Amino acid sequence: MGLVHQTDAVRKWAYDRNSAVGRLDKALDAAVADKWTLADMKRDWKVIFPFEQE
Repeated sequence: MGLVHQTDAVRKWAYDRNSAVGRLDKALDAAVADKWTLADMKRDWKVIFPFEQE
């Protein structure tokens, strides 16, 4: 199983445990407990949308 953690509020919405847009507390707990692959959008993706220029 894998989870994409939307952490880049500059390029997209940031969803976290206490975000105003959506809560991710149960999913983050499950990811840690069940050893899911957890991808961090801000840290792990250099380009989110293909039309962005580096």
